Amino acid sequence: MPQPGANHLDVFRSVLVGASSKVRAQDLTDPGGIVDAVRRVATSARTVKDWDEWESAVAADSPSLLLLLPHSQEDPAHPGISGLEIGGVLLTYPELESTYVTGSAPSTPVVLLLGCSTQLTDVPFLNFVEAFKREQAALVIGTLATIRGRRAAAFVGELLDGLKSAAGSQRTFGEVFLQTKRRLLASGDGFVLSLTAYGDVGWRL
Repeated sequence: MPQPGANHLDVFRSVLVGASSKVRAQDLTDPGGIVDAVRRVATSARTVKDWDEWESAVAADSPSLLLLLPHSQEDPAHPGISGLEIGGVLLTYPELESTYVTGSAPSTPVVLLLGCSTQLTDVPFLNFVEAFKREQAALVIGTLATIRGRRAAAFVGELLDGLKSAAGSQRTFGEVFLQTKRRLLASGDGFVLSLTAYGDVGWRL
């Protein structure tokens, strides 16, 4: 939680990106994609292939922004247990521990969890938004519905540019998030109505 004298997040110090094998290269790594948007604003950025690389990168970098574009699905081996797939590898809810969220350096990362219905599960307490919050994320943006890659790319680019321009000002994360949603909604992208922030959005940048 932001506190007097400790209410700033250095969002762009280190960004970690992981994506489902279902995400198209043109939305992720091609020019104009999500990785381009990250590199435009980040001091340090790393893209990983799967959950093993993700865990190692968290330990090494203690990222300040975790950007995930996973595919949300049920664990075939355990019906009713939800999981997030990146790089063809599934991480189930019980497996999500602090090593996937925070490294050795003290950090409270922002998490952009932009997959298909990452906020919804059949079992309410098996919720990945709640899991990232439990493991010390400062705030989490989750989805209530399916999100297409091209729409995720547009949102990430708009949000990161807005956060970068607000750095050092009195504007909060929540104000930038709301303005980003308004701009995209005005341009006809109604999917932004499915994006919800969990945690205190009063953090300054």
